[in-house]
Amino acid sequence: MFMGISYVLVFCAALIFSSAAAATPIPLNSGDDLSGITEFNNLAGANVLINPHPAWRPNGVGLWVSYANTGHGQSTPPPNSTTTPLAIFYEVFTLPAPSIAGSVTVWADDTAAVFLNGVQIWWPNFTQGTCAAGPIGCEPNEGGAVSLAGLPAGQHTLRIDAYQVGGGPFGVLYEGWVEPIPEPLTLTLIGTGLVGLGLLRRRARR
Repeated sequence: MFMGISYVLVFCAALIFSSAAAATPIPLNSGDDLSGITEFNNLAGANVLINPHPAWRPNGVGLWVSYANTGHGQSTPPPNSTTTPLAIFYEVFTLPAPSIAGSVTVWADDTAAVFLNGVQIWWPNFTQGTCAAGPIGCEPNEGGAVSLAGLPAGQHTLRIDAYQVGGGPFGVLYEGWVEPIPEPLTLTLIGTGLVGLGLLRRRARR
């Protein structure tokens, strides 16, 4: 009888781990080029990796990108503007099920507006320090976070309108993740396994 309970426990554990695999967070990081994630800009199509300025947030899982070699010590971007973004960056991702959690944080030099599915979440910050003074800027503490919890299943678009207003290098960096709800079938199997475990416990008590 106890061996039967052990088998059920192992079975339930396996189901729980399979559920976690089904709901594995989807990474949303600039420069990662992951399969199933479409990352591009409006000027050149494919994003390119650039050299971050020493004052910028360092490269991590996400990497600094641009439409051309506009990073530190590279080519000089076009003229400044506080009315027109220099480049617009997109990340398009598909959720197999609604999301239960997730967020993405955006940095830019000099600043950026951020949209999720056409809804503006962040506005450009045209105050100037090293880049923008505060979010959204380029320094480590100047990222702007966007919640991705509660998104429905289907395709979604993160859009970053990046502005150059103070001269110097130009680029964007973003890092984040989104976690879909586990597949309904997997949840049903977990429930069934737990019911079976309860029945075996009752028999063991008798």
